Amino acid sequence: MSEIQTVEQFIMSYAKNNVTGSKEFSQFTSSHYGYLAHKQDGTAVFGTQRIFQGDHLRIYLHPFNAPLYGLSPKHYHNYFEMGYLLRGRATSISDGVETELIAGDLFICNLQSLHQCKTFGTDDYLFNIMIMPSMFDDSFLQMIEGNHLFTSFFMNSIMNVNNENSCMVFHLQPESSLQFFLHKLMVEYLSHPEQKDPVYLRLLLACFFRELGRNYGDKMEQESQQEQKDLSISQVISYLTDHFSTATLQSTAEHFHYTTRFMTGYISRYTNQSFSDIMKELKLRKTCEYILNTDDTFEVIAEKVGYSSSGYLNSVFRKKFGMSMGEYRKYHRGKK
Repeated sequence: MSEIQTVEQFIMSYAKNNVTGSKEFSQFTSSHYGYLAHKQDGTAVFGTQRIFQGDHLRIYLHPFNAPLYGLSPKHYHNYFEMGYLLRGRATSISDGVETELIAGDLFICNLQSLHQCKTFGTDDYLFNIMIMPSMFDDSFLQMIEGNHLFTSFFMNSIMNVNNENSCMVFHLQPESSLQFFLHKLMVEYLSHPEQKDPVYLRLLLACFFRELGRNYGDKMEQESQQEQKDLSISQVISYLTDHFSTATLQSTAEHFHYTTRFMTGYISRYTNQSFSDIMKELKLRKTCEYILNTDDTFEVIAEKVGYSSSGYLNSVFRKKFGMSMGEYRKYHRGKK
């Protein structure tokens, strides 16, 4: 028997022993989910006071309540939520858009999206995985993103409250890396309720998000190729990466023989980022490389990455990293 099968058996056993069908949803959410209040329009507000209690991560089996026909209140919150359907069926409703889920599906709601979940019986095992935004600090994001730009796009998508796509759905194939890391995370959390190892949980979560970002990139690549047979989003990103200091929307569109209007929509559709945001990301990544690996002055670095002045680059840099270029160089070189 493979390790993944053993892990899945543990999670299934946990779910069977923790069915919440007999509990009132309001009582359950009050003690577990951090339910705060109902607004006049019927929307529930969930907070972090009770739910996290000093931790960054919580995993619960989604409750089924027969009087409410399995539907949770319409709600929003200021933390991230993922839902993983281990068995059965469920429906995710995010900002009015319904998505039918099957076993193996994972949905991710971005911050402040208005959503509900519906299960259909006590044999539907939907796990809620909730994460405090403070988990996603700079060191954690660096572990996740590495040099994989689409992972950065993916993380920006779920953290952007203005993103039109407020819920993303992935299917975790059996015995895939995605399933492996998620199941290990769940077992580590659920099997050690009083002695959880926060460092190990953080590493497992980082591995899972890194795999998810790569999966997201592969998905966008396939969809972009289906739309345009002679173009893929990776070709566009590769061009921008090679010409990060000089590329403009006009030059990029002309290089691929498309209009600027088409290129604007194409990039936004498959990265959830604007052209200017991608260029800023590429320039800041290169800026970090120059700061750490050369003794170039900041004026020289600004010129290399395509900024007219080091002062303006420094203000953009500080907004992204919370420190100036000089502080960044001193901090990281001091760690060596």
